[in-house]
Amino acid sequence: PGGGAAAGHDIYYQVRRLRDEKPVIASMDSLAASAAYQIGVGATEIYAKPASLVGNVGVISGQPQPEILNERVITTGPFKSTGGSATSWMQKLDMLYADFRDSVVVERSGAPNPLKLTPAQVATGELWIGVEAKEYGLIDELGSVLDAIDRAAELAGVKNFEVVNVREEYLANLQTTGTVAEYETALKLYEALDSQPEFDLTAQQEDWPTFYQIYIPLE
Repeated sequence: PGGGAAAGHDIYYQVRRLRDEKPVIASMDSLAASAAYQIGVGATEIYAKPASLVGNVGVISGQPQPEILNERVITTGPFKSTGGSATSWMQKLDMLYADFRDSVVVERSGAPNPLKLTPAQVATGELWIGVEAKEYGLIDELGSVLDAIDRAAELAGVKNFEVVNVREEYLANLQTTGTVAEYETALKLYEALDSQPEFDLTAQQEDWPTFYQIYIPLE
């Protein structure tokens, strides 16, 4: 659960840039793990529910095995089919791992509720519930989505505001400008996010995406 390293980094950097312009509050729902948590640490503050699952800082990857390639496949170079040796692949993962860990440590060390774990403790891959995450400084506050919205408005100095559901606006726009396949795919994702059943570690529901929300005052 979480997402790809490249996409996670990209959104994290974008959130961080936006944070320089206006307050950004991340609200973590049932699960905010791995790349989803990295995105969250780019926000001004992080809110989570007491039972939210937070963290899972680390990297996971597979490596192609040359022996399973069809014998008709011909390649140039010793690593064309695998991308590198097992050793070099592990070195790459270690670099991504260190970058992920360091981004969490740097961002959370300067947060309103600063990090209380060592870098080694942060990056074990462990998931913490919201109560633990607050105690360890992985999030700033325990609260609902509405609490996160109110906090965003407070930091922005906004008293009268309207909450805009970006997913609904995106779907409405896609319905008129996108293809049928794009709309149906987006609608399926939205319905999955909107229903949000309780996360079950034993269910292995890989088809359910990680869900988190970021609240940004528009004015």
